[in-house]
Amino acid sequence: LGTHFDEVAVGSLINVTIQDGKTAFLNCKINLLQDKTVSWVRRMYYYDSDDEPQRQELQLLTVGTNTFVADTRYSVDFQFPNNFRLMIQNVTKRDEGIYECQISTHPPKVIQYYLHVNAPELFIADESQKPLYERHYEVNSTLELYCYVHNIEMTSSVVLWIHNDHVLNYDAIRGGISVRTDLTEEGANSTLSVAKINKSDSGNYTCSIGPTHSFTTTVHVLNGK
Repeated sequence: LGTHFDEVAVGSLINVTIQDGKTAFLNCKINLLQDKTVSWVRRMYYYDSDDEPQRQELQLLTVGTNTFVADTRYSVDFQFPNNFRLMIQNVTKRDEGIYECQISTHPPKVIQYYLHVNAPELFIADESQKPLYERHYEVNSTLELYCYVHNIEMTSSVVLWIHNDHVLNYDAIRGGISVRTDLTEEGANSTLSVAKINKSDSGNYTCSIGPTHSFTTTVHVLNGK
């Protein structure tokens, strides 16, 4: 057999799915490595305006346990006795794609991983669940905004509603504010209600589940006729 991959066949394509912000681990277990080297590369595809592959590049990430890319999120987290496991920290949607573990045989032996990254989507919507960027209300009416969060497993029901820079979820001063959040299989649905609004309730309303995932709608409060 000589140098060979443990547990997987040469040429295998393995699908791995991870939530963005997490750490991805891609295994590469090798038996009888001897004098051969192990490399991780990323296969980058570039597409034209018709979504046709135009060209591809191989980006060298690691050789042995040494990292050859400036992005410090990439490293080999070697697991004794034979796993040259690639670790990608704080994964983002941009990391999605094909990664190859290569053994320097002639010809090289390769296994591939396709890394799928689930990135949360959230948006404030109108009654027909279409993204809402601006809304007008009259003074003394009730402001009601709906926020939909998809592609994330919510461990708690914390969806923050922010008016300009002020968090509304815990506002005990303004009064008339109600936030209701229901967890769903793919995320959460949250509703903000503000009763008897006035001109000072105008401004930006943001639905947020963290520093990198938010959506903002501009609200205008108009004097009634």
